[in-house]
Amino acid sequence: FHDPEHFPSVRAALTATDLPVFWAVGLRDPVANARRPTFSRLASAASSRYVGLQADHNSAMVDAVPQIVNWLAALPR
Repeated sequence: FHDPEHFPSVRAALTATDLPVFWAVGLRDPVANARRPTFSRLASAASSRYVGLQADHNSAMVDAVPQIVNWLAALPR
């Protein structure tokens, strides 16, 4: 939960996350925090995955669908 009156701290949330994370970014995305240094703040989850796609902010998730499906299928149960 994040207080809607305050923008959440991505850094704090990432360091507290101990579940696997799939992080897809568009390499043409102008958002500064959408890069690997932010992903590296994740607590060490062996199943986490970072994918850089030839996409922009809006198309990255659509382009990542096949990789997301494969990542989900490979997660330990």
